[in-house]
Amino acid sequence: MIHNRNITAQRKRKVNEIDRMASDRYLRIWPNAKKSDISTDRFDHIDFWHTKDGETFGVDIKGNKLPSEIWIEFKNVNGDDGWMYGKAKWIAFEIPDLGGFALVLREELKDWAEKNVDTSEIVTQKWKAYKRIYSRSNWKAHDGRPQRDRISMITVHDLKEVPSYRMVKYSTTYKHPANKTTLSLED
Repeated sequence: MIHNRNITAQRKRKVNEIDRMASDRYLRIWPNAKKSDISTDRFDHIDFWHTKDGETFGVDIKGNKLPSEIWIEFKNVNGDDGWMYGKAKWIAFEIPDLGGFALVLREELKDWAEKNVDTSEIVTQKWKAYKRIYSRSNWKAHDGRPQRDRISMITVHDLKEVPSYRMVKYSTTYKHPANKTTLSLED
């Protein structure tokens, strides 16, 4: 049975607002990062470009995650390779409960997930998705087709098993919109 779970305009706006806020907090930490274009974001899974020591690399941001509920994507809703198989060098999970972004190298996360997530069966209940493949194939996408995603839920403690894991705290400063002075959030 296919559930009528169409993605509404209101839901899309909410997701876009969460992504915008995560991007704003990200840019306060790394103000020299350059936003990618829509095509690069959508197809290569890169939100921001960085250049360091002559190397240019991409970062994919995953906004507003709970420490107990971090979703990783093997296949997207179209059945194409998910962001774990994208072109970003780093994945930045925003975790407000921890006050910042958990960073991991995408390739290391992919390798960890392929070894630690049970892919032998697909579950359709979210509460069964921990380290198992979860699909919303019983839901309709915005165009009426069934969603063909393959995702799994892990925790921040699982992320810590990825060798490159590091936590970067939010910036405690911001630029005033009118006079462009740097102000501290702690004042």
